[in-house]
Amino acid sequence: MKRQVIPAHEEDIRRLTDIQFAAFGDDPTHQLLYPGDRLSNTVRADAVERTLTSWRQTPEMHIIKCVESGTGVITGFAKWIFHRTPRSEEQWNVKPTAPWAEGTHRAIVEQLLATTAEVRGRMWQGKPYAGKSLASHSTPRLTSNHMPVLGLLCVHPDFQRQGIGKNLVQWGLRQAAELGLTVHLEASPEGLPLYRSLNFNIVEIVAVEVDQWDGGFERQYVVMLWVPVRVESDNAERFKSVIDT
Repeated sequence: MKRQVIPAHEEDIRRLTDIQFAAFGDDPTHQLLYPGDRLSNTVRADAVERTLTSWRQTPEMHIIKCVESGTGVITGFAKWIFHRTPRSEEQWNVKPTAPWAEGTHRAIVEQLLATTAEVRGRMWQGKPYAGKSLASHSTPRLTSNHMPVLGLLCVHPDFQRQGIGKNLVQWGLRQAAELGLTVHLEASPEGLPLYRSLNFNIVEIVAVEVDQWDGGFERQYVVMLWVPVRVESDNAERFKSVIDT
């Protein structure tokens, strides 16, 4: 089946939300974020409004979708954020909140979200990223607050294992390669094989203990970076992606 990876539009947001809830239906972290009534119309409507608000307020955010040619069915999407200029501490050191949750549940959710926020804060405070784990690459001296971020990748269960996730990731890698930027993401164990196949490198493994997120086991997030390969051209120094062209 032929497919296209193209920018999403606001009118797609309900379908994208349905894909997200379907894709992460069995994920313990998603179940923590939206316990019990996570399938209710109210919960989904609130999720739609939060995404729209964030999208409208963040010009650096690009939500792209994968569409089946012919039918027009949206099968998956990705949320990319391209910070092309340095950001102040007030911008990158924002404490995450969970306004949709209440009481003890809200405290647990915000503690979980703070884990990845802390990781990003350490990496994005303007210091060059640690290149030791990336020694096999010709690593450009970039400051980490210029890193594009793959914030979310979702493929509907009915269309998984067809290369759709790979296509959505490659879209962002092509943009990053053209700009000569390193890409950052936090991978779940389920997504790790895909990112490794696309030449992402593990730079840190963050363990979230049971008492930190009220789960039944230790949760791990794998911090990964993708670095474009530097090559020489006849006219000027350029960056070439290691992804398929």
